[in-house]
Amino acid sequence: MQAEETPSRFRELTFIVIASIIAIQIHWSVLGIVVWYILLKRLEAQGILDKWDATRVLGVILMVRHHFQTP
Repeated sequence: MQAEETPSRFRELTFIVIASIIAIQIHWSVLGIVVWYILLKRLEAQGILDKWDATRVLGVILMVRHHFQTP
């Protein structure tokens, strides 16, 4: 019975250690920047940024261009 619990216990302890290291060393602002960058890359790959007519330079949306129709 001990042999069956060992891999599960090892996996849980490994997860706790890795999560603790990440929680201590990564600041929330860094995590936010990473999420923002991943989101921009996905939106660009799916063509949504082009659909929104957004200008993007170095992973940052500089502005969203609006087309106004003149009457």
